[in-house]
Amino acid sequence: MNLEAVAPFSNTLSILGLGMLGIFIVTAAIIIVITLLNLLTAPSKKQKHNDGKA
Repeated sequence: MNLEAVAPFSNTLSILGLGMLGIFIVTAAIIIVITLLNLLTAPSKKQKHNDGKA
C-alpha cells in the first residue's frame, strides 16, 4: 500500500497541525467567552443589605 499516493506526508502533517491549532483556538475562545459571561452576570458584592437596623 502506497501512502504517498493520496498526499505527501509533509502536506498531511501541515493539514493536521492546522486542524489541531484551530481546535485549540476555538477551545480558548469558548473558555474566554464563558469566563467573561460569568464575570458580567455575577451579582455584585458591593451592595449593602438593609437589616432594618438604624
